[in-house]
Amino acid sequence: MLAVGLGISMNCFADSDQDFESKYFEVMDDANLAQIKKYQFSEKHKNSTLSEADKVEEKMLDCLALKTELSFYQLVNNNPDAYVQYMKKQGLDFSYNAEKFKNGIYEVDQKLKSSGCTN
Repeated sequence: MLAVGLGISMNCFADSDQDFESKYFEVMDDANLAQIKKYQFSEKHKNSTLSEADKVEEKMLDCLALKTELSFYQLVNNNPDAYVQYMKKQGLDFSYNAEKFKNGIYEVDQKLKSSGCTN
């Protein structure tokens, strides 16, 4: 019975570990896309005065980047053990600091509010 329970437990952990990795990759992909879009916008409009439509687009891109950053902090804060395990699998010695991630959530949330971004 112990072996069966342990096997089930390990499968559940593996599933939750894979679920975390899947969510992590999704968040990181979203963050990368947001940064690329911001960079492309910046390069396209370098040395030019922005029209009102461009200013709206720039704000939208800034909000998108902030929202993806918030998603990262929330994912890690809600899954600290899975994050540490994932980092170890990547060969990184990382310890979770709850205060750091809660501060990150707070700071990004404040930036979202002050910039007029809606959650």
